[in-house]
Amino acid sequence: MDSSLFSNRSNKTRFVSGLIPVVAILILNAYVLKINAFRNFDFLDMGSYLDASWRVYLGQRPYVDFLYFSGPVHLYINAFFFHLFGFGKAAILAHLVAAHSAAIVLTFLIARKHTPVRVSIICMILTTACFYWPVSHPWHNQTAHLWGLLSIGALYFNIPFRSRKEAIWTVMLSGFFCGIALLTKINLGAAYGLIALAVLLSSSFRRISISSFATGILLFLGMMSVFMTQPRLFLEQTFSYYNQVSRLRAPKLLSLNNWFANDYWVFVTIILVNMRGHFKLLRSQPFRQHLILLVGIFFAGIAALQTDAMSGEINIFLWGITASFAFVVILQIRKACAVDTHQLRHRASTTLLTLFSLFLIVKAASHGINLTKWSFLNRIPVGDYVMKSRPLQGWLSNEEQGKAFDGLAEFINQRIPKHESLLILTDMQILYPITGWDSYRGITFTFFANPFAYFPLPGKQQKQVTQRILNNPPDWIITHDRNREYKAPTSYVASLVPYLELTDFIDSSYEIVKEVSPYQILRRKQAPG
Repeated sequence: MDSSLFSNRSNKTRFVSGLIPVVAILILNAYVLKINAFRNFDFLDMGSYLDASWRVYLGQRPYVDFLYFSGPVHLYINAFFFHLFGFGKAAILAHLVAAHSAAIVLTFLIARKHTPVRVSIICMILTTACFYWPVSHPWHNQTAHLWGLLSIGALYFNIPFRSRKEAIWTVMLSGFFCGIALLTKINLGAAYGLIALAVLLSSSFRRISISSFATGILLFLGMMSVFMTQPRLFLEQTFSYYNQVSRLRAPKLLSLNNWFANDYWVFVTIILVNMRGHFKLLRSQPFRQHLILLVGIFFAGIAALQTDAMSGEINIFLWGITASFAFVVILQIRKACAVDTHQLRHRASTTLLTLFSLFLIVKAASHGINLTKWSFLNRIPVGDYVMKSRPLQGWLSNEEQGKAFDGLAEFINQRIPKHESLLILTDMQILYPITGWDSYRGITFTFFANPFAYFPLPGKQQKQVTQRILNNPPDWIITHDRNREYKAPTSYVASLVPYLELTDFIDSSYEIVKEVSPYQILRRKQAPG
């Protein structure tokens, strides 16, 4: 922000005129998230990541004490909020509101640096509607995007660099943030790293900038290696999983049609149309770098869309930031116009950008109202059952799973002694933190076996998990009832026992103590004598 912001009364008025809508939007956003966050609980997707974060909270190490396929940062942030608020709805909502608020403020500041306050407010509202409303749950995708945006934001607010010293420290900070994004979600962190490198290559201090950027990344990676203790396992588990899914996702980037998905292309197209007759602006380093940032965000948005497992239609988290850079670029082109006809074209394009952004706000808000992320496979996204088990009491869920969850939690709390071990071989990993149990170690944080991806991976990981269970038989196991037939996606976790080749072991060593449809609670048989 301008260092002379408070130098006179007009600047103070300008600051307040921007501050009031920011605060109002942040309050509105927190209110919407408070309502939206607890309208649906997805036991597989939400429960598994919350349990992984619970494991970290208890001192378990990702990749060492449990198998994990993404960067650990999101888990540590979740665990941080657990330390502040305890495990439960308050910690989850606090994380959600904090991350979303940071994205909203960053969007406003990026737009406000070069655009009028009304434009900045539109971009800010767009980020409000698109960044977390369609998901309304702390998610590692948005966490990676946030740190990636902070990485390029550190560059944006300081380009062009005025001195070698400023370049070193700014770029090192940018690299540090990029390192955090990399260790949140590798594919997204890599996308932001490429954007930053493209900006730095156009800088007057490119050599020292690139080395400083690498230093910043390595600094964070070095810090995190202390927490991970065995970085080799991180590389092995994450790249093994990415190798599995990349065969399906990476080729999507080679299809031209996929680059026109989710409307990002509209922003870039409007700018390219307005570049006609103004290519001399590329000689200006600031303009050139702003244009690179716009194209880079477009690239990041499409790369995220095509290489993530997130539902395609709501992978729209960068709409607000894209709009910000589009307005920044179009207004710089407009200022350079000397011909009235050109000015008219640019005014029309600015109006078009405004109307298109307003249209996207409505579209994103509708995804938030419908909780589109959780409506996959024709599920009703809003729960019809009020969960009773603390500390998730009051959260809505699917009735069958919600009732089963409460029944299982009650049984664990009342019937299973704390000194006995528990293994959950279903989509109910959330039962560990709910009941205060130490999550079973040496296995994956979640399970699924479907035609598109497996976890644990077939082969080495599968054998490792199976051997861990055979060598350390738990006192209790919770599984799906294998005598029933299930539709996808439930079938992906209901088939875990045969997938792990544990059928004979469980049938011979365990007995059914209680059935909580569609789950079974098994207890290890006592040895004769």
